[in-house]
Amino acid sequence: FYLTIGGTDAKVLEVKGLDTIKRFAGKFTYTQEQYAQAQKQLQEKAAQSGQAKVYQVAKAKAPVAIDGKAEKWTDLMDDTKTLVEIQESKQKKYGRVQATYDNDNLYLAYRVFAPRSQMKNVGQDYRLLFKSGDVVDIMVGPEPQKAKGEGNSRMVMTFKDGKPIAVLNQKFAPGAAKGEGFGFASPARTIPFDRVVQAPEVKIASSGINGGYFVEAAIPWKLLGISPKSGLKLKADFGTLFADDGGTMTVSRQYWSNKETNLVNDIPGEADLAPDKWGVITLE
Repeated sequence: FYLTIGGTDAKVLEVKGLDTIKRFAGKFTYTQEQYAQAQKQLQEKAAQSGQAKVYQVAKAKAPVAIDGKAEKWTDLMDDTKTLVEIQESKQKKYGRVQATYDNDNLYLAYRVFAPRSQMKNVGQDYRLLFKSGDVVDIMVGPEPQKAKGEGNSRMVMTFKDGKPIAVLNQKFAPGAAKGEGFGFASPARTIPFDRVVQAPEVKIASSGINGGYFVEAAIPWKLLGISPKSGLKLKADFGTLFADDGGTMTVSRQYWSNKETNLVNDIPGEADLAPDKWGVITLE
């Protein structure tokens, strides 16, 4: 038997020993307390999926320095404060996000719970960084939505070769230059985007923290095509994508609002935008 696999590479493997596989018998035991806890978690997850996620974005008193110092984001580092929680349950957490803004930038701070203290991403194609390792991202657009999803953006942020990189993805972007378009393809389908470009205007910094790593970013509003003002409502979602132990491919995609993100083996499906599953943020 031969198996061909690959993420950012290609391998041909010979599989031996299949003829020795045998069914085995065994027992699985659990306590009443464990069963009750499992039922509680199931109910919490169902409740979360049935409620629209909402978050108030405070206005910054002064521009935020993007220097990788987590201490200035006091609420983010305080687990008693309710922020954007990326989690399956209170027992299974992937990350927390705090946001603030001024007239020029949307400021984001991610606290990612991970087994390493820095991001790993080995992607060779900047347009596919969400496939090749650790990433934090935000998806944001108008509320209510425009026709075809015009105005929706995704900002993918990570570190590659020790340097920060941000990539702007816009599925419908009238006025986009011809060379900015890209089709996210698999053998079965292709989903075209009008604009998939690097965004050097985005400032990103990161540092290791207890239990994982910290990432902060300043995203210019003009890149998102948004004019901020108090009371403005936006559709949005915040995500943390995790690499395998070697940091060579993405094996987990976790989001604040959209919980249908288990897919990690289909480029178009992982690239596409699903604003109907996003939450709502309001600028204070």
